[in-house]
Amino acid sequence: MIDIHCHILPAIDDGPATLAEALDMARLAVADGVETIFATPHISPQGLQREEVLAATTALQEAVAAAGFDLRLLPGGDCSSHLDTDALCANLMHNGPYLLLEFPHTYLPGDAAEQVFELTTHGIIPVITHPERNADVLRDPKRLEPILEAGGLVQMTCQSLTGGFGAESRACARHFLRQGYVHFLASDGHSASWRKPVLSAGYKVATRLIGVARANALVMDNPARLISGERLGGDGACSS
Repeated sequence: MIDIHCHILPAIDDGPATLAEALDMARLAVADGVETIFATPHISPQGLQREEVLAATTALQEAVAAAGFDLRLLPGGDCSSHLDTDALCANLMHNGPYLLLEFPHTYLPGDAAEQVFELTTHGIIPVITHPERNADVLRDPKRLEPILEAGGLVQMTCQSLTGGFGAESRACARHFLRQGYVHFLASDGHSASWRKPVLSAGYKVATRLIGVARANALVMDNPARLISGERLGGDGACSS
């Protein structure tokens, strides 16, 4: 399996504080059947630069290999929707054209669909992180539909499916899954004890709800396309 959203880099954001803790996360992920993880620290205005993410990912990959874990790490970012287009273009997943785009947890901006469409005109494929945990979307799940129509894709958190973020997020997540609104399942892992970098529990729920083939697409096929740069929709190349 491939985890496209994980805060595994040590001492950078609200993920692991130390290298030892990051290695504990790597150990859990491998045991869970994860073969590739995208290191996706929070990227905000005046925050981390791409060069820092690349260096930290390379350093952790070396430590993971030295520890004997068969785990591939790739650079990405959990990018704030407050970033401008140039900054977003600089923080694509691996070699692009995909981008993790995080809207505020407490509300969905009124121009969210317009921002997504604007990004697609620059060749970016925005992947909206965990909308099933957004307060406005929970109040009105139809708020997600204009974002999908604008060209956005959806990454759901596995723990949402299993109830880890409460009954409302669980119901919303399962509704979106049945509607075919979800393109990726990811851990949004932050530690080895709190929000773990594991996919199997959410994947099992998905197989019951939508079948094995569609569940496989969320943790294997679609993430593999993301890595290769193959588009699930749209054309173009990122240009600032």
